[in-house]
Amino acid sequence: MEIGIALRIRLAHPHTTLSLRSRELRLRVYHSLRATPQPRESVVGPATTNQDTSRDCAYSALSASNSIPMVASYKYAYSRLGIEHLKGSSRPRGAKLAGLSAMLLFVVLSTLYAFDADPSSWVVSSFEPRRPMDAFKAQLYVPISPDTLPLPRAKRHRPTDDCLEISLAQGGMCDPVGYGLPAKAKIDIVWSWVNSSDPFWRRANAQIEARRQGRELTPAEVHAIDRQNREWRFDEYDELRHSMRAALKAFGPENIRRFHVLAADYEMPEEYPLNISSEGRSAWRLGQVPGWLRHPVQRESDNMLWLPTPEGPNIADALWTSNEDGTGVELAVHHHATYFTPYVGTNFCSFCIEAELGNLRGVGDAVIYLNDDMYFLTDHDVADYWSAPWGLVMRALPFIQVQYTPDLEPVGGEWQPLRFTNMLISRRFGNTERAYISHTPKSGTITLWREFATMFSEQFKRNRMRQFREVYFEDPADASNPQRLANLAWPYNLDPEVNTEGRGPGSIEKADLHTVFGIAHFVMERHREVLLWSWVVGRIGAHDGIFNVDEAWKALGGQQGDMIRVLNWDYGAKDEMRDSRRGQRIDETLNAAGFQSRKTADYTFVSADGHRFYDWRDDFKEEDAKLINKDAGEICLIRRSECFPTGINAADVFKNLAFDHGRCGDCIVQALVRASGRLGFDAFLPPANRTVNVRPFKLARTLPIGQRWKDIDFSLSGVLEAGTPSDLLDDGEEPSSQAHKIELRKWVLRVLDRYRYSHAHSIEKFLVVHDVAETERAVEDLDTNQGDATTACINDNVDHPMDQWGSSKITEGQRVQQILHDWQSRRWPDVPAWER
Repeated sequence: MEIGIALRIRLAHPHTTLSLRSRELRLRVYHSLRATPQPRESVVGPATTNQDTSRDCAYSALSASNSIPMVASYKYAYSRLGIEHLKGSSRPRGAKLAGLSAMLLFVVLSTLYAFDADPSSWVVSSFEPRRPMDAFKAQLYVPISPDTLPLPRAKRHRPTDDCLEISLAQGGMCDPVGYGLPAKAKIDIVWSWVNSSDPFWRRANAQIEARRQGRELTPAEVHAIDRQNREWRFDEYDELRHSMRAALKAFGPENIRRFHVLAADYEMPEEYPLNISSEGRSAWRLGQVPGWLRHPVQRESDNMLWLPTPEGPNIADALWTSNEDGTGVELAVHHHATYFTPYVGTNFCSFCIEAELGNLRGVGDAVIYLNDDMYFLTDHDVADYWSAPWGLVMRALPFIQVQYTPDLEPVGGEWQPLRFTNMLISRRFGNTERAYISHTPKSGTITLWREFATMFSEQFKRNRMRQFREVYFEDPADASNPQRLANLAWPYNLDPEVNTEGRGPGSIEKADLHTVFGIAHFVMERHREVLLWSWVVGRIGAHDGIFNVDEAWKALGGQQGDMIRVLNWDYGAKDEMRDSRRGQRIDETLNAAGFQSRKTADYTFVSADGHRFYDWRDDFKEEDAKLINKDAGEICLIRRSECFPTGINAADVFKNLAFDHGRCGDCIVQALVRASGRLGFDAFLPPANRTVNVRPFKLARTLPIGQRWKDIDFSLSGVLEAGTPSDLLDDGEEPSSQAHKIELRKWVLRVLDRYRYSHAHSIEKFLVVHDVAETERAVEDLDTNQGDATTACINDNVDHPMDQWGSSKITEGQRVQQILHDWQSRRWPDVPAWER
């Protein structure tokens, strides 16, 4: 048993350090403590005894933490100054005297510089000698090579044609083979994480903000960056560690393939001892990694600095597992530099980070995305968030409606991004208010994320150029002084090719994208669009584009007169639902496809029943709502003159009823669902014998990718020969060089399959804490009044952030941190193998 003594020292003056200007003093203290320089062994290279290299390593590690607080550790001084243990040491007497001299030096300095030597900050601990990765207590950094090979792109599962006919056209059930899935489907979980207490994070944040304003930080300003500049939104309360534990417990390793952490990275600091030439150094980045992760390279070494070669391990390729034997759930860390396309530097914009999820590699297609302050409280299963038969599971809140016009005088927060994103969706799919998506863990697929980003490529490009959120109205001076904006160096003036509107209040074209809201409604709208296009162009429309209005009117149940009053699919039924959700059919369909029954998600709507929000458009609210007779089972109206104007072709009829007069398309979907019977979409689909010839390299994978519906050719040939953008192709895939004779019904079913979705209800708790009292009430509420809550989010908005230099007072933030840590570790005590 060894005895270690740790001394925590705080400076009374915020701009004073042990030695801001004296590298020599730091090294003398360091070498006094070590007595004899130890051989330095690189994680990936041979050992060396070069004392200068050892000094550089020690200095850089000390600099990385600004030398405060200084915490003792056994044999190592990686990122904080180490005081060697004395009792029980086998070192020579001279070494012990050197250690005592160093402690005496600390006492002298504490007197000269008014150090806080409060005895309560002394820590006495007993421990066994440990491996370097266990002794390393500070932040772990990972150099990111510019030559790191990319991981594979996610691939979508591919159902058979027979399964698509059975499951979509007829509403039947398929097995895993039919869906192109393994016998047991798993899902990936992705967290967005940042540690703003990290000194390089604070330095990068201040430096990039200065550059955005057209200047560089001075060396004095860099040294003056301290903890009182910390962003409360990013304070580290150890949530990520316990959010992962909660997910592991809730889903079990049998349901999860990989965990993924999205983390920040920085310009390679001068202090970091990267053993490459100065010419190549600038291309490298330094990545942030949760400090509680075990070092992934299992090797005994005095050096815990990670110094990989370009051929070394890629930490995005899951170097950790939840079990000691390498089994269980895998864990990967993805730094922004590895998946932003293009990448312009350290990013502090949460909306921008979410917008780039489609570029992740080494990730399964179906993912759950959440913030690090979210927790799973009860047992969950994959089908609570995604399944092949029922698609993405969304938790929409219809009582909160997002407008489709941006606020001309926006305020901070998510509402301007929400409204801006709905404006874009409305330009493409028609104007309407849309439901807010609950602030809980959300499901998505990487392939659809890429498709959404491809459709709105200009906005996504502008978004990824931003390194801070809400810059569009942050500086009102920009609105009256456009020259100031023009003079800023790229990319701090955003991208002039796509950002021509300037910034400032009233600028409505440049708000942040709210991707997780946008992709949910993108999927819903794409599903509706495919149904309507299939019927208008694929079923009623002729090869030459002629549209037979009489045939269409008859198919909808119309007779004489200009109006059809559409009834619920089965007027008179007690629950007014089709068989899709009746009884145990949801879970029976899941079980047949290889999924377990749901544990938390109560499906309130499935896309197999059409389109949910048929009564949301302005003209419906203003007119139709007053005309329909709900007591007679009427739900909406179809007007012949409005929905089917004469003298236009099928593609223009589709544009008219799907987008220009959206209430027409909404109600037609309801009518055709009713016409399809108790299950399936047969009334929407082209006949089985209809074929279309497609030229080489022209075959489309889905409906056109365009930002405005008015500009798109929706004719039969215009859709099928629109081609497939490269971002929608798999790795190594090329457009087909063959001419094709497409069976239109099969093509439509395959496209429709991409956009399956469900709406579900589950109870979530959203708690905001500002201080100790609110934090205590929040954790007590979750412990005693959880009830049926399945997830929780604790949004920490602490009024007084973490500790500040020059103060021995325990701050509000530190007390909140302790409360949360105690609660989290008590609630999820099981430690996976990737933790130290």
